[in-house]
Amino acid sequence: VSPSVHVPVRSLAPAVSLRELLPSVLRERIMVLDGGMGTMIQRHQLAEEDFRGDAFREHSRPLQGNNDLLSITRPDVIYGIHREYLLAGADIIETNTFSGTSIAQADYGLGLAHVAYELNKASAELAKRAAKDVGAETGVRRFVAGAMGPTNKTLSVSPSVEKPEFRNLAFDELVQAYMEQARGLLDGGADIMLVETIFDTANAKAALFALQLLFEAEFEPKPIFVSGTIVDKSGRTLSGQTGEAFVISVSHTQPMCLGLNCALGAADMRPFVEAIGKATSSFVICYPNAGLPNTFGDYDETPEITAGHLKSFAQDGLVNIVGGCCGTTPAHIKSPSPSAKGARPFRRFAKLITAGKYEEALAIAKSQVESGAQILDINMDEAMLNGVEAMAHFCKLIASEPDIAKVPLCIDSSNFAVIEAGLKCCQGKCVVNSVSLKEGEADFLEKARVVRRYGAALVVMAFDEIGQATDADRKLEICSRSYQLLTRLVGFNPNDIIFDPNILTIATGMEEHNLYAITYMEAARRIKATLPGARVSGGLSNLSFSFRGMEAIREAMHGVFLYHAIKSGLEMGIVNAGCLPVYDDIDRDLLDMCEKLIWNRDPEATDKLLQYAQLHTKGCKKAVQSDEWRSGSVESRLQYALVKGVEKFVVEDTEEARLDHVKYTRPLHIIEGPLMSGMKVVGDLFGQGKMFLPQVRRGRR
Repeated sequence: VSPSVHVPVRSLAPAVSLRELLPSVLRERIMVLDGGMGTMIQRHQLAEEDFRGDAFREHSRPLQGNNDLLSITRPDVIYGIHREYLLAGADIIETNTFSGTSIAQADYGLGLAHVAYELNKASAELAKRAAKDVGAETGVRRFVAGAMGPTNKTLSVSPSVEKPEFRNLAFDELVQAYMEQARGLLDGGADIMLVETIFDTANAKAALFALQLLFEAEFEPKPIFVSGTIVDKSGRTLSGQTGEAFVISVSHTQPMCLGLNCALGAADMRPFVEAIGKATSSFVICYPNAGLPNTFGDYDETPEITAGHLKSFAQDGLVNIVGGCCGTTPAHIKSPSPSAKGARPFRRFAKLITAGKYEEALAIAKSQVESGAQILDINMDEAMLNGVEAMAHFCKLIASEPDIAKVPLCIDSSNFAVIEAGLKCCQGKCVVNSVSLKEGEADFLEKARVVRRYGAALVVMAFDEIGQATDADRKLEICSRSYQLLTRLVGFNPNDIIFDPNILTIATGMEEHNLYAITYMEAARRIKATLPGARVSGGLSNLSFSFRGMEAIREAMHGVFLYHAIKSGLEMGIVNAGCLPVYDDIDRDLLDMCEKLIWNRDPEATDKLLQYAQLHTKGCKKAVQSDEWRSGSVESRLQYALVKGVEKFVVEDTEEARLDHVKYTRPLHIIEGPLMSGMKVVGDLFGQGKMFLPQVRRGRR
């Protein structure tokens, strides 16, 4: 479609515009941008014909290296790269349009306006399709940033040493080129406009000028992100500006995000990110290279090193969006699932504590961490116990065990004295479970102020003076009231408020209880939408209490509920991390019954589950004992072990494969073959929300 017949599309503004939605997300958490596009394209080792395709088969000049064209000639490759980044955890992916202006494309003899428009529109549509597809699979909305690179020319520096006043580009020419590019990106569905890798701020101002013209006359305004490039440790851009001067120069456009990318690795970029953060009121974005290039132009910084640097940026409050640039891959930007899954103590633990066998109880805590628990819920509410002494004693033991102490503790008790005893023994940030308005506002505020003094986060139950909330309206009413009290009167950081809107028991035989799972998910959605910064938690064991003693049923119910509840806003599920089934591994009949029970689609679902329970095993321990999978090929056994997190046979199976010199001539081929195939299954299941982080961590271990 040529710009001569271009008709700008004005979509109706949604109920919550992106310019409102993104800041609300960024105030709650750090978002993840994708990594290097060029790095990933290089891995495909594409030839000249890949860049030509049918569209440019007769073009007179070589096109290999013109990566932007691949959105038209090899959309499968670009879609696949987008998808890899999204499944690795990216919230935002960039379009493949870094050199998408007619000015940059002129080097390949493609400097025509209609080519630039078509290229950018196709790239945005491709990225949007990937974002929608993965969003539908995972239940997590993803966003597309229309990438507008710096071009290969500069407005501030002369290309001729003899003529310092000479420029090979005029401001108006560059504005026109950026307008061509932006039209294509906007018509293709870009959610965000990202002016990036700015080595000359004058070029960036031309891009921003173009966007302002389009937003005034043709398009609904979109959020603008601006990212500069500090070229070395001097702290200046290629055209000589400091980071602070760069911020001041572009702030008139009120960008939603400002920051840095490219040229430097995270370690060298840190002081300049700090300086930009101090100079702007915008959100801060940072996507560094994977270190500095080696003598061959490659990047040696591993994903673990990059992640460590970016983690410190996040912990120190320097950034709101992180990602990667040159040399980075999906592995570099991979981030944990937004849901933090803790571990609820179970009966064996209680018996050991009651018997004074703290060392054995400590082993249970360690096994929960090894199984993937990210928070340990410690509860000492046992009638035979002195809860205050037991809580203090056990928390001190945990502090001496680095393998356990690396995760936060959730101090869980109905006795506030026990909670305080635990808080006094923990150096890290804890979660308190819980307080409520059950005893009135005065009691609620008094306890909340104490918790805040200890620096802990706080779980708030949907319970007030009238009683426990059972419908979505009441849940939201109580949580909203609690939120206002905590933020306005106590000064609580909203990010430290965790609402538990009560996962209540279904399948009790009482019709009014059949909607409890649905009601919880509706309440979670509304809490996330109306109480900025607040988190949502829930104890899954309550859901399946009607089936106590039937562990296979309970675990399946938990897996199915968690799969759906995470999409609704659940971020902290209190569950036995070692007994979470993979959604796709649940028996098809059992899965169907659980789905119908949770969504109240079959009035006979409870009876059908009870009948099923009579014929099947009692839970995760018995399932693991089955060795039928051992009769398969070594490849299938290795894949099974990775997906299930079974460590027992992995060494001998790997050795069996290594000794098969016909099939695997080098040990590396085993890694690249069956082991990577198994991890791909794990990655696919995790990306689809059908496998949870504890299971992924078991497979990785």
